[in-house]
Amino acid sequence: MPKDFVRDGYSFRHIDRGFPVTPVVGVYPKGSRNIAWGYVATLYPGSDGKSWAIEIGGPDDDTRRFDARPSFDEACNLAIAELSQVAA
Repeated sequence: MPKDFVRDGYSFRHIDRGFPVTPVVGVYPKGSRNIAWGYVATLYPGSDGKSWAIEIGGPDDDTRRFDARPSFDEACNLAIAELSQVAA
C-alpha cells in the first residue's frame, strides 16, 4: 500500500490509532485535517489481505457501506466517486 498521497483533489492518509484493524486509510478533501468537512471515506483491509472495504460517513449518522473492492486502487476510485457525489 502506498504512503499518504493525493489523488483527484482528495488526501489519502493512514490512520493508526483507535481502530480494531490496521492499516486504515482515511480519505478527505485535499487540505482538510479532520472530518469537520462533513463526509469522510474510510478504507479497511479485507480479511483476505487483498480486498478493501469502504465506508462513507457523514453528518447525522449518514453512513454507507460498500462491498469490498478487489484492489486498493478500485477502492480509492469508488471513495473518490462517492465523496465527489455527496460534496456536490
